[in-house]
Amino acid sequence: MKTAKSRRYMLLIGGLVLSFIPIVFGVLLAIASSSESLTSNNGSASTLSSELSWGHLSTEFNDLPLPGGSNQQVVALVGDIDLDGVNDFVIGARRAPGPALVWYRRDAIGWTRYVAETDTLQLEAGGALFDVDGDGDLDIVAGTNNQANQIWWWENPHPNHAPNTNWTRRFIKNTGATKHHDLMFGNFDDDPGAELVYWNQGAKALLIVDVPANPRNTQPWPNSSFVYNAPDNRREGLAQADIDGDGKTDIIGGGYWFKHNGGSSFTAHLVEGGVFKRVAVGQLVPGGRPEIVQSPGDADGTARWFQWDGSAWVGNDLPIGQVRQGHSLEIADINGDDLLDIFIGEMRFEDGSPNNNVNARTLILLSDGAGNFTTRTVATGFGHHESRVADLDGDGDLDILGKPYTWDTPRLDIWLQGESDVTPTCESPLAMWQTHVVDTARPYRAVFIDTADLDGDGLEDIVTGAWWYRNPGASGTWQRREIGAPLNQMAAVFDFDDDGDVDILGTVLEAGAPSEQPHRGDVFVWARNDGTGTFQVFDNVDGGDGDFLQGVAVGSFVPGVREVMLSWHNRSNMMQSLSVPADPAAAQWTIRTAAPISQSEDLSVGDIDRDGDDDLLLGTIWLENNGGNWGAHTLFTTTDKPDRNRLADFNGDGRLDAVIGYEKTDSSTIRLAWYEAPANPMQPWTERVISTIVAPMSLDVGDMDGDGDIDIVAGEHNKSNPSQGRIFVYENDGGTFQEFRIDIGDEHHDGAQLTDIDNDGDLDVVSIGWMHNRVLLYEQTGCPQEPGTPTPVPTNTPIGVPTDTPTATGVPTDTPTATDTPTDTPTATDTPTDTPTATGMPTDTPIATATSTTTPSNDFYYFSFTLSGTIGDLAVDDEDIVRFDPATGTFSLFFDGTDVGLSTNNVDAFHLRPDGTLLLSLTKTYNSPETGKVQSSDILRFTPVSLGENTSGSFNLHFDGSDVGLLSGMKIDGLAELPDGSLLISTHGNVVVPGVAATDKDLVLFSPTTLGANTSGTWSLYFQGANVGLSAKSEDIDGVAMLESGFLYLTMLGNFNTGNVSGGAGDVLECFLAATGQGTACSPPPSLFWQGSSYGLGGKKIDALHIE
Repeated sequence: MKTAKSRRYMLLIGGLVLSFIPIVFGVLLAIASSSESLTSNNGSASTLSSELSWGHLSTEFNDLPLPGGSNQQVVALVGDIDLDGVNDFVIGARRAPGPALVWYRRDAIGWTRYVAETDTLQLEAGGALFDVDGDGDLDIVAGTNNQANQIWWWENPHPNHAPNTNWTRRFIKNTGATKHHDLMFGNFDDDPGAELVYWNQGAKALLIVDVPANPRNTQPWPNSSFVYNAPDNRREGLAQADIDGDGKTDIIGGGYWFKHNGGSSFTAHLVEGGVFKRVAVGQLVPGGRPEIVQSPGDADGTARWFQWDGSAWVGNDLPIGQVRQGHSLEIADINGDDLLDIFIGEMRFEDGSPNNNVNARTLILLSDGAGNFTTRTVATGFGHHESRVADLDGDGDLDILGKPYTWDTPRLDIWLQGESDVTPTCESPLAMWQTHVVDTARPYRAVFIDTADLDGDGLEDIVTGAWWYRNPGASGTWQRREIGAPLNQMAAVFDFDDDGDVDILGTVLEAGAPSEQPHRGDVFVWARNDGTGTFQVFDNVDGGDGDFLQGVAVGSFVPGVREVMLSWHNRSNMMQSLSVPADPAAAQWTIRTAAPISQSEDLSVGDIDRDGDDDLLLGTIWLENNGGNWGAHTLFTTTDKPDRNRLADFNGDGRLDAVIGYEKTDSSTIRLAWYEAPANPMQPWTERVISTIVAPMSLDVGDMDGDGDIDIVAGEHNKSNPSQGRIFVYENDGGTFQEFRIDIGDEHHDGAQLTDIDNDGDLDVVSIGWMHNRVLLYEQTGCPQEPGTPTPVPTNTPIGVPTDTPTATGVPTDTPTATDTPTDTPTATDTPTDTPTATGMPTDTPIATATSTTTPSNDFYYFSFTLSGTIGDLAVDDEDIVRFDPATGTFSLFFDGTDVGLSTNNVDAFHLRPDGTLLLSLTKTYNSPETGKVQSSDILRFTPVSLGENTSGSFNLHFDGSDVGLLSGMKIDGLAELPDGSLLISTHGNVVVPGVAATDKDLVLFSPTTLGANTSGTWSLYFQGANVGLSAKSEDIDGVAMLESGFLYLTMLGNFNTGNVSGGAGDVLECFLAATGQGTACSPPPSLFWQGSSYGLGGKKIDALHIE
C-alpha cells in the first residue's frame, strides 16, 4: 500500500477580500502565529510565511478537481449556491474546450465540481452571483468579451443539483456593442427592485438596467440606460457604497465615483484617472467617507488608496512598490482585528510569455486603522486574476481562492487560513498520481500498448510497437528491447502456445510505407517467448487485408477454437479473424472474413446477451455470437464516430454496459459516455454522458480504487495542441462518475491502459501518443495511509540498448518439446463423486434449525490481511496466512508466501482442506511451469511439504475461471470448499456467470463436473446479502468460511451494519444459515463473531479467512 508523495504545506501569511456583490460572507476571525517573511526569486511558485498560517491546496496536486480544459480562465465568484450555509465558488473560462462555467460545492472532504454550462462561450472577466429570479438562491450572471455582445444569466436549479447537468441559460443582452468587463447588482434608482450595472467597453459606456419582474420569461431585458459615457473603451472595475453619506448607493469604477442623485440619475466625480483600474471600497480609516483603493489591472503601475479630506480625494501609494498586473483586489478584515485590510494578487502569464512575471506576488496589507499598512507576502510565483477572499471552508475565517488567467491553466489554488500544519483530507486515492517517462525517444510511432510479465520475474513489463521494456522493479533503469525482426507493431499479447508464458502477435512494416507512417502493415508474424523475454519469431500466419489495425481481441468464440478478431482502420465493411492452431509453431494460422461489418476501431469481448458465449463490441454496434456467426445490433444511434470502447458492469445490475470515447482529429471536444444495457440488449441502450473532453481516444476500465465497482481512465488525443493533452480518471459511484485529472502535457492515442506496474495492489496507467515518441507511466500513489510505504517506481534515465541480439526469424526445423498439460479429468480429490449434499447446494427451502445458537467452539482461525505489517511481535506480509489460537489469543505464521514465490503477490482468498492442501486465489497473475499463467479469477491448489516459517510445496491449477464465465481481471476475494467439492465464491465487484447475476454482497456456488485446466460445471446463487442487511458499498464480502454445521463466517471490504450488528474490515460476521439462495436467511440474525481490535489488529483489514 502506498503513501502519498510529500505535500506542500508551509506557514503563509495572507488575506482575503469580500466581494461587493450583495452576498454576506459573515464576520471572520484569523488565527495568528509568529514567523519571518521569506521571498523566493527563482521564478517558481512558492509558499511563504508570516503572522498568519495558511494551508495551500491546488489542482496541481489533485487537492481539488480541475475546472475544465480551457487555458484561459476569466470568472471567479464566491457564494452559497446550495444554501447549506457554506460558501461554494464558480469558475468561468472562454476558450475551448469547455465547460464554460463550473461550480465547486463544498462538502465534508473537500470540493466536488459541478457543471453549469458545458458549451464554450466567449466570457469576460467580472461576473456576479445574484438571486435574479427571486426564488431564494443565487444565480450566475456573466457577459462576453470583445468577440460577442451578450450578457446571460443562468438559473440555479436548487435543490436539484447534478454534477453534469447544465443550468438554464437566458439572455439579458444580445444586441449592441461588445465586451462587458465587470458588472454588479444593487439598488441604484430608489425603487424596490434591483438593477444590473455593467461596463460595456465596446460602447464606451457604463449602463444600468432594471431586473424584470419576471426574468424567466423576459429575454433580453429592456431599457438599458446610461450612467456614464466613458472617454475610451479601457474603463473597468466596479464597486458600490454610500460614498457621501446621503443614504443612497453610489457606484465606483473606471477612476470615478458616480454620485446617485436620485432615480436613475448619476454624476461622475473623478477620483484619479487611468485605464484598466481595479477598484475596491471600504472604511480603512474609521470615520468619514469610505476609502477607495485602485490597482493597475491589465497594466503595471502603482496601487493607491484614496481618502477624502473634506474637499478632495487625497491619493497615497500603497507600500508595495511597482504592481505588475494587479488584477485581483479586495478589502476585508483578514486578521480579525475589526479593521479592514487589503488583498492584492498579481497576474502571471504562461511560461515563455515576454511578460511572464515569474515572481507574481500574493499580498496582504494589514491596516492599523490610521492609514498605515504592514505588508505581508503570502506566496510568490502564483498567477492571480479575479482571485477572491472568502470563508471557503466554513470555519469562520477568510481564505483565498486563487484563479490564474493563463498561467499553468487550467488551474486553481486555495489558501486556507489556519491550516498550515495539517494535511488535507484526501478526496479519493484516484486524485493522487505521479508521472514517470519510461522512454523519451521511442524510435517511431506505435499503435498499441499493453503489459505482461514477459521474463517471469513477477513484474509487469511494457510492450508497445516493436519493443518491450523490462520492469526493473524498485530500482534500476527501464530498458527498451526489441521483440524481434521483422515484427514492427505489437497487436496482441497472449499465451498462444499455452506454455505458461506470454507471446506476442504483430504486424510487419508495409513495403514502401512512407517514413511518416511506420504503423502500416497487414502481414502477420508471432513471437514465441521462452519464458525469459527472449523471442523466436515465426511467419506461419496468413496475411490480412487492411492498412493497419485499430482493434484486436483474442477469445474462444466457438468451443475449442481460439481466434484473434481483427478490426482494420480502413475496412468498415469487413472484420477478419485469425484461427490459432493447436500447435501454433508448426501449423499455419489461417485468416477468414468473420463478419461483413466493422466500425474500424476498437474491439471488446464479453457475454453481452448473457447466453454463455462471448460477443463483440465494435463501438455503437455489438455483434451477437451465434456459434461463430455474428448478428449485428445497434446499441445507440449517432453520427459521431466511436473510437475506443470497453465492456463492464458500471451500475451493478449484473449486465455488461459499454463505455465509448468518440473520435475527433482536432482540439474540439466530444463526449465520453457510458451506455446502460437494457434487460434485452437487442433494444436501444441508454446514453449517460460522463464528460466532454478533447477526443477521448485512449480508454480502459478497472476497479482503480478497490471499492468493488468499475472505474474509467481516458486520455485525450489532442492532435492540434498535443502539449495540452490530458488524461483523466473517472471514479464510479453507482454509475455516476467523479473526474480527477491524472496529468496534462501529452496527447494519448490507443493508450491509457491499466496495470499494476509496481505490485502494490492498485492499478497504474501506461500510455502512448500519436504525436510524440514517449512511453508514459502514471503511478497511482494513493491517499496517505499507515502502515505501509510505497514501492518505488524506477525513475527515467537514458534507456540502455541490450547487447543481446534477438534470435533469427524463421520457422524452426524441429517441433518443440511438448509441455506437460493438465488432464481434463481431475483427481478424485477434485471431482465430486456423489451428489452434493444439501449443505453444498443453494435452496430456498429452510435448512434445519440449529439446536443451539451458541457460537461453535473452534480450534483455530486463519487469516490473510490486505496490508503487510506486524501483529504484536509477528511480522506479516499480505502473501502470508496467520493462525490465531482462541485459547491463548495469540497469532503464529502458518503459511509464508515469500518462501514459495509469492513475495510480489497477495493472497486474496484461501481454504484449508481436510487433507492438508490449500486452495488459494491471488490478487495478481501467477506464472510457473507447473501451473502456466494463473489469473485472479482462478484458484490454485498448494500441496505443502512444510508450513510455517519455512513453507515449501508445489502448486497446481485447481479451478480455471475463464472456462466457466469469469471475466479476465475478475478477482475471487472469498473462497470456501464445501464437503461435496463445490466451491463457495465471493468476487471483488458484481459478477455475471452463466445462469447467475450476483452483487459483491452475495456468494455464488460453483458445482464442478471437472476441475483443473478444463474446468466445467454449473453456477447458482447461494447467499444473497441484501436479505440479511448488506447493501452499502463497503459491505463487499471479502472473506468467507463455512462449517458443515451451517455456520457461515464473513468479512467485509469496509465497515458493515446489518441493522442489528455493526463492525469493520477487521471483524468477522457470523450467520447460521436458515435458508440459502433467493430466500437467504440467518436464524438468529447475524452477530459479531470476532472483533479484530480486541486482538491487536488495529486498522488491518482481513482479506481472507478460514475457521476450523
